[in-house]
Amino acid sequence: MPHQKKIRTFTNWKSNDTYSSGEPYHRFYFDRLMIDNDMSLPLFPFVFMDNAMYGKQWCHHHNYPHVAVELILEGIVEYVTVKGSIKATPGDIFLIVPGSCVKIINTKDKSQKRKMVLIIGGNAPLLLCETMGFTGDTLIKTADSSRFKEMLTGIFEAMSKNEKREKLSQLAYTLLTELATEHRRDGIKLSNNMKRLKNYLSQHFNQPLTIEDMANFCGCSKSTLIRHFKESFGTTPFNFINSLRMERARSMLVENDLPIKEIAFQCGFSTASHFGVIFRKFHSISPAACRRNHKIANARSAIQKK
Repeated sequence: MPHQKKIRTFTNWKSNDTYSSGEPYHRFYFDRLMIDNDMSLPLFPFVFMDNAMYGKQWCHHHNYPHVAVELILEGIVEYVTVKGSIKATPGDIFLIVPGSCVKIINTKDKSQKRKMVLIIGGNAPLLLCETMGFTGDTLIKTADSSRFKEMLTGIFEAMSKNEKREKLSQLAYTLLTELATEHRRDGIKLSNNMKRLKNYLSQHFNQPLTIEDMANFCGCSKSTLIRHFKESFGTTPFNFINSLRMERARSMLVENDLPIKEIAFQCGFSTASHFGVIFRKFHSISPAACRRNHKIANARSAIQKK
């Protein structure tokens, strides 16, 4: 059985949270420690948890008052934010900032989910998060998750030993600073990857591509790919691919007399019917009508020139 640390009482815990009910759910702690939140310091770590979970369960934070650093150790944990759903996998760190509304979901499967969580309070957590560049809930893809696991464990041990509160505050500040550096590094990498992916899609839009293929190309998760692609280009990868296909298809329809089925195939569609559906979505007209209208316009233009 996992060892559970003695729990100390604490104050200043004021959060408006809702939880799921009626689902079989089990949770146990390897370590758990709670101390008083010191509001005289800008940042102060006052809750630490290393816990494992089985079964489907969710917790919904409403206007969360603290900073939560959640390191995923096992399984997949889903976070639903105002920007959409984000799935964190082992080695990922999800940072919840003050004022956020986020729903944390343990997916319904038989695998164990385990994460380390450090909750940081104090009198200025939001200001310091914004100063470090964390303006919202953030998924951080770490290059070396073991380093952050050691930092979190070190803070837990310092809390357990009743270290001076100024030292605990400094440890929390160092952790967030390192996470901010990692996030900036990750952001630069992803930004470059998005440019590379865009160029790749522009050259290979007529090939069968999946989100998994694109994620592997960028070296990130599928949810991260979709989120960053939309942030970079204002659309989803598939909408971007389809816009390229439709531009090419329109040109082919008016420039030659190839059968529509052949044009669909050359533009990356396996069936003419699917091609027709997407073409109508983009151009509000069928491929055949587009070709016919172009021929009529050319004929009228030729007559006027005479």
